[in-house]
Amino acid sequence: MTRMTLALTSALILAAATSNPASLLGQAVTVDNGEFRVSIGGQVVGVETFQILRSAAGGPEWVIARGVVEVNLGAGLDSLTSYMDVQGESPIVTAYQVVRTAEETTKVRVNLLAPRYLSITESAAGRREKEIRAEAGVLFLEDRVAHQYYFLAQAIAAGMTRVPAIIPLEGRRVDLALTVEPESTLLIGGRALPVRRVILGTGDQERRVWLDLQGRVLRVEVPSIGYQAVRTEPPSGTTPSPA
Repeated sequence: MTRMTLALTSALILAAATSNPASLLGQAVTVDNGEFRVSIGGQVVGVETFQILRSAAGGPEWVIARGVVEVNLGAGLDSLTSYMDVQGESPIVTAYQVVRTAEETTKVRVNLLAPRYLSITESAAGRREKEIRAEAGVLFLEDRVAHQYYFLAQAIAAGMTRVPAIIPLEGRRVDLALTVEPESTLLIGGRALPVRRVILGTGDQERRVWLDLQGRVLRVEVPSIGYQAVRTEPPSGTTPSPA
């Protein structure tokens, strides 16, 4: 199959899954969904809603994560919609799309054309293509999207101490140091939940992520931009910490 055909096939799959992910996953299982309250500089500016689906037992491993962030940073509504397709027993992102709409609209599509990703950005400035190296364990992260850190649990389970990450809207790749702190508790929706705090990156790249023991994201902080996202309610089926 040619590179152009591969790109077209990925684009068609992405378009179908974005509109109806369960149609591709069959009897999909929801592994997490919910809402984050988003703050910048200590002020609540909006919300993020998301859903993560996984293929049912017996089929090929396939996870779809999609979310919508809507915030007001003082210049009107700033919305960001993302979709991620992760496949395989050694999971790798095979397709990704993010659309940000503020004063203008920017759309980024990323497709896996191993051993690289092809990223296509469309905005008022025109169309830009870029190739980015694909590798095992790479994370796709946006600076103001919380649910994407769900895939961080895989890096922790693999014992990784450095994690490659792609920031699609910025069109760049970074390597981030990974540190997992001892288990503690975090108050979510009035309930104390057992968590692990993860420090990802250092300096301006630092991200602080609180995961429950099932790897679900409860809280994210990016100090360099004053960003904080906190779950409004505990994930479904959560068992609180003993008093």
